[in-house]
Formats: sequence, structure tokens, C-alpha cells
Amino acid sequence: MVTAWVEACQAEGVLACAKHFPGMGRTLQDPARAMPVVDLPADQLKDQDIHPFRAAITAGVASMMTAHVAYRALDPSGLPATLSPAIIGRLRAEGYDGLVVSDALIMDGALQGRSEADAGVEALMAGVDVLLYPERPRDVATALERALAEGRLAPARVAEALGRIERAVASIGGQTGVATPTLAVDDVAQALLDLPLARGTAPALHAPIELVIVDDDLGGPYPASITSAVRDGLARLGVPLGEGGSKGVLVFAEPRAWKGRSGLGAEARALLAAQTASAALVALFGHPRLMAEIPDGPPVLVAWHRQRLMQGAVAHWLAHALGVRA
Repeated sequence: MVTAWVEACQAEGVLACAKHFPGMGRTLQDPARAMPVVDLPADQLKDQDIHPFRAAITAGVASMMTAHVAYRALDPSGLPATLSPAIIGRLRAEGYDGLVVSDALIMDGALQGRSEADAGVEALMAGVDVLLYPERPRDVATALERALAEGRLAPARVAEALGRIERAVASIGGQTGVATPTLAVDDVAQALLDLPLARGTAPALHAPIELVIVDDDLGGPYPASITSAVRDGLARLGVPLGEGGSKGVLVFAEPRAWKGRSGLGAEARALLAAQTASAALVALFGHPRLMAEIPDGPPVLVAWHRQRLMQGAVAHWLAHALGVRA
């Protein structure tokens, strides 16, 4: 599966990224809130957890992202992989010479006992080439310049990182025959229309449309993205909104580690139980496995993810069901 993903992405001119090296599937904490520790023997990590990354290397993956996780069998110092010369050195020893990208530097897993700026310097010194998502990029840039001036950060290390970035850019800049992506809301909406619903059949809808939001992604360390794009899309299409017609329940649920669970939370389940009995449709912006937690009754349209593109597509789907053409 890793090979298929990498090859498909890069065939279309997209630089794929395999993450989070050397493997984060065994963590029991969210690196956004703390630094997880994986205490497995080195042989088990090498034989099992690193195996998918070897497949990515063989497939020619353009970038690898590090984990803000400590693996004491690979680095007894207890540093997270993002800041560990030993762990990043192991990645290079696997034969990988592409970009190494840090996980987001706003996350607490990389900031144990250090500032964001210091974490950026340590990551670059450890072998990371690209520093992802610092909250204060100017502070990180200043810290890098200071470390260079003071001799703590070797010019050769910076040149190496910049060289890899330049090679990555050149690898896509000079491509010919790669189509410019043209995916639009209409395309996704049509794909949804062409598929049967995940549960039930398409309902007969009547205007106005009442939208009820069930957002399971609230309360974490970072704010969830908007839920208003369905309403905004319907308004642009001239669909009346409000009570008195058909009710649509919009369920937003991403897999977020801070939840500590794979399913919906108690509050989301309670709201669903209260709203689905009178709903004409449930639109699930999440994985189809969550359908098992949606009460029996209304048909379910699976839209997979809360991104604006999918919300806009659901707006078009609803408008189509009402006989409104964009």
C-alpha cells in the first residue's frame, strides 16, 4: 500500500511523504500534548515498524517526516526522533537520501524543556532538512542564523539541507506531461451522485433545508476547521435554509489522537440520538466505519472528511436532490 500511494502521488507530480519515521502506530499519547515513548526492543522496531518506510524508500519517496516520539532502544538519550541524530542517521543508513521533514514544531512532543526556536536548531543539526509549521517562524530563522554565527550549526549541514530542497523542487519543476489538477467541487459532487448511499436510498428533500451540526472534533489542542461550508454552499446555490422542510444532520469526525478513542464521543452520540429520528439525511464527514454509531433511520451519505471541498460537494449534492442545478 505504501508503494502504491507513493508511486501514484509522484506520477502526478506530487512529492509524497511517508510519516512518521521510525513508526508511530504504537504510541499511546498524542505528540501534540506530550512526548510519547515507545519502549520496544530495537530488533522489533527494525523488523516491523521501519518496514513500511523501507518500502517507501524503494518506491523513491520524495520526503520522510519524523516523529516527535522517543525510541530509547534506538536512541538511549531519550530524544524524540525529530531531534535525534542517531534515529535520523538510521534513516540515512537505510539508503534514503531525500528530504527529511520535521513534524509540526508547534507540538509539545518536540518542545520538552526547549523553546520552539531551539527545537528548530536541534532538528536541523540532527539531520532534518525542512522545519514544518513553527508558530513563530521568524524566531526560528533568527535562532538558526545565531547558531550558524556561533559555530554550533555547521554550514555544511545547512548546505546539505538546502541542496536536498533544491533537488526536490527541480524534480517537479522540470516535469513535462504532468496534468494540472482540475478537481473541483462539481467533480466530487458528481462522484457522490454516481455512487449509492452508504446506507439507504436518496431521500426526497423539501426546502427549506435545516442543518444540524454534530462536531466530534472540538476540545483538542488545536481548533477544528470550519463546519459552515455546507451552509455557505447552499446559500450560494439559492437553496432556502431554515426550519419547516427537510433536516440534514452533518457529522464531523476526524481520527485525532487527543481523543483517546476511535469512535464518536458521548456528547456527539447523544446529539445524534436526539436529532436523527427527525432527519431526512445524515452526511458523515468521516470514515464509513463510524456509520455503526449513527442510529438507525435516515439514509447516510459518506463524505469522508471535513475539508471545504467535501463540504461544498455535499452542498451540491443536497441542491441536486432538491432539483436545484448549479
